[in-house]
Amino acid sequence: LPILLLLPNLFFFPIHCFIVVLYLFVMSAKKERMLGLAWNQDYSCFSCAYEGGYRVFGVDPLEEKTRREFPDGGFSCVEMLFKSNYLALIGGGKRPCFSTNKVVMWDDEANKQVCEISFKSEVKTVRLRRDRLIVVTLNRSYVYTLTKAPRKLQEYKTMDNPQGLCALSPSASHPILALVGLHPGQVQVIDLSKMEQLPLIIASHETNIACLALNQEGTLLATASKRGTLIRVFDCSSGKKRFEVRRGSEKANITSISFNLSSTLLCTASDHGTVHVFSLAEEEEKPSSGLTNLLPNYFSSQWSFAKFSVSSPHCTCAFTPANAVIAICFDGNVFRANFTRKGDVSVEQSNLTQFMYTNSSPSQAQTASSTTVTTATKHNESEEEGRGSGDDDDEKDDDSGDNKQIREREFENNSDNADDEEGEGEN
Repeated sequence: LPILLLLPNLFFFPIHCFIVVLYLFVMSAKKERMLGLAWNQDYSCFSCAYEGGYRVFGVDPLEEKTRREFPDGGFSCVEMLFKSNYLALIGGGKRPCFSTNKVVMWDDEANKQVCEISFKSEVKTVRLRRDRLIVVTLNRSYVYTLTKAPRKLQEYKTMDNPQGLCALSPSASHPILALVGLHPGQVQVIDLSKMEQLPLIIASHETNIACLALNQEGTLLATASKRGTLIRVFDCSSGKKRFEVRRGSEKANITSISFNLSSTLLCTASDHGTVHVFSLAEEEEKPSSGLTNLLPNYFSSQWSFAKFSVSSPHCTCAFTPANAVIAICFDGNVFRANFTRKGDVSVEQSNLTQFMYTNSSPSQAQTASSTTVTTATKHNESEEEGRGSGDDDDEKDDDSGDNKQIREREFENNSDNADDEEGEGEN
């Protein structure tokens, strides 16, 4: 490229301009390549992880809340804490911004790192609730306090979990954590308020788990296996199967499962490029005849009453409070589907690139630095796995400075109206 630009012949000037524009376009596309998608806890916002930073969008209406560019690299996961200014970041891409064996808590409002936790192996995913932080590695999952100096509370072994499958309920009355088990098809259901008890083991499928999800109340668990034909819903307290719905007869990779707020509907997305909507209403039991018992389960399965197609095999879906379904694809397309009980579906499509070159407010589109000073001193990564920055072996009092809960501010309102009544110590 520099050699071509130095050629003196003006005949090549238009070609030079074309090459420069093409080069800039390719570099911009690489920078905007999406590496991760994640919903916040109430599905009102979602975050996008890129090669060069992250962006946060609101769902209703679809609008960009904040963006941050990191010249040092990209992220594989950006986990939100409701609508607050705090995010959990995992480095990823061709040039990770942070080491992939770290979880970094980031204050978007202050544009600085709050704390970090290092591990001996690569971190697959992270989940947040107001009082807990969950970290998933290949075959272990860790429970931490969500404080300025996170303290490890418990560790659970799992079978190899390269996708980082994990579900966490935001409910205060049912703080449920769902992890893959030690054997194929098993799920561990953990009550975080009773971690001294053994996890409830649910044998949900015969093959490996491909996707799992909890409802908002933490009372129902939905799972899908690698076959992707059936989605089963279980009671989290007893492990009893409540529903079984069928996506189709052909094998598929289920990429997303989500309940609506009232837990009466379920939506799923698969690599077939379709989103299915199911009803979870209790049906009256009908007397079975001998002929019915001889028929395969395929004919008695409950099927989706509505479905629509999306533009990419890689997408995630969720319900809005009005029971519309939002599907976000890794190619940047966003689909909003409204449907009736009869199966009539109307779909609106938009694209996240419409926000790419828009003028942003001073708090948006800022450049961040990954070398900011943490609130606690860093420790040697060769120390005990899963120790947080500034973490002591002895338990600290909840009222100590480092164990105070991080204060939240919403992205759409950066004034000093944080909820000061929320506990200073651990919940």
